[in-house]
Amino acid sequence: REHPGLIMRIPNFRVTLGCALHVGWSIEGAIGSEFKIDASYLSPHVNICSRLGAATKQYLVPLLMSHNVAEMCTPQITQEHLRLVDRVELMGSKTPIGLYTFDMDWRLIEVDERSHSKVTFKRFKMRQHREKVKEQKQTADFSVLDLINTDRDIRVMREPYTRSSDFFDTFDMAYRNYEAGEWELAKQMFEDTKGMLPNRADDGPSSVLLQYIKEHADTSQGGFAAPKWWQGYRLVK
Repeated sequence: REHPGLIMRIPNFRVTLGCALHVGWSIEGAIGSEFKIDASYLSPHVNICSRLGAATKQYLVPLLMSHNVAEMCTPQITQEHLRLVDRVELMGSKTPIGLYTFDMDWRLIEVDERSHSKVTFKRFKMRQHREKVKEQKQTADFSVLDLINTDRDIRVMREPYTRSSDFFDTFDMAYRNYEAGEWELAKQMFEDTKGMLPNRADDGPSSVLLQYIKEHADTSQGGFAAPKWWQGYRLVK
């Protein structure tokens, strides 16, 4: 972020990372030639996860997970912390997949400005600490819900969303109308949720679904009606 040439070419440049979660089977195997061999995982589920990761750019969210993962979470996590943002059919998959996100704004986290020398000096202790935390999270009594509610960084990133209960209620109603084919009502609600979050740019999922309605709605009767072929989900390439 401090490289002069990079700042000149791309002002306010920040690296972003989109993550995806899916669950399913895969085959582990070695691929390559006698000169170079790599371990890889082959499965339609691996491809689904890859496409979900790419879709985070479209929805402008840092995390997307399939309904398969959401169904493995406790009801409290699914109902209180996850948001259903779309139902799609991905290329290569014949079964529609529900897409959920865990809303958070990583830009609210303050960067640790410690010098490289201090970081290098404490590298071994930091590695030990990470291993200890990893072991704790693998125990049977570890609670993800408690982590969400108590971790400082997660609470900071979630703060804009926890202040906007009306946002989630309105988006949920908008999505239900969108899925049921009531696109005129859905359009009006998505226009509200698009800019409802305080001190943030437009909500990504609201913008995506609103644009999809505008591009594919039947406007022959003067409104925004769902097309006759609408089945409650859309194709994402």
